[in-house]
Amino acid sequence: MAVLGFAFPLMVVPLIASGLNAVERRKVIGAAGLMNLMFQLGGSFGTAVITTMLERGTTLFHARLVEQARPDHPAWAEATRQVTALMMRGGSGATAAQQQALAILDRVITGQAAVLSFEHAFQMIALLYFGALLAMPFLPGQRRRPAGASAPVDL
Repeated sequence: MAVLGFAFPLMVVPLIASGLNAVERRKVIGAAGLMNLMFQLGGSFGTAVITTMLERGTTLFHARLVEQARPDHPAWAEATRQVTALMMRGGSGATAAQQQALAILDRVITGQAAVLSFEHAFQMIALLYFGALLAMPFLPGQRRRPAGASAPVDL
């Protein structure tokens, strides 16, 4: 997150300055409003995309993790045995304890799937930021204006 916190101002400030410098002085107010609208729409769209990525990622990682939750897998069998024993010590019958243990272990798997999904989403966000950061030097510079044209806005 520290990298994203560092990269965001390095990307947004030059982007705004470059965008507004390319506009005639009399059109700056409209351009600033349009840029604000684009930021708002981009934020809404980005939030929807990230939410979808997290939901689908959690489902995908849950499916991958559950593939390892087989009775013949030694770690799964041991975890099931230990949690079932804890439930039985709590007063549950053998069948109820087994069902409770499986429900608890499924919640653990779902939590781990969510963690993996968040990690994947943050990696994608970081890649997008770094790509945008690398593109910053290639933004068009100040253009020469014909005689009589208004000067660009200084920020």
